[in-house]
Amino acid sequence: VAVDDGLLGIYLGDSNGNTVTDNIVNNTTYGIHSYGGNNNNISGNTTSGNQYGFLLTFANNNFISNNASINNTYGIFISLSSIGSYILAIS
Repeated sequence: VAVDDGLLGIYLGDSNGNTVTDNIVNNTTYGIHSYGGNNNNISGNTTSGNQYGFLLTFANNNFISNNASINNTYGIFISLSSIGSYILAIS
């Protein structure tokens, strides 16, 4: 999926056990945002030109791997989330 412009690119609100892969999100406020989402797999995505490339808020036990964050104000921003979220290979 490709998302260009707007407030939200991909939003997981209180949504658990999802797989978000191979997406491109450009020029949004929140590129890929998990709010209250737990046990999600976020991998192989590219965010570019967003305020937040990847944002986790109240999100626990998420696995984030092999994503690219390019020219975002904040590449990855984790707020009020457990350290059980794993982040690997953000370029």
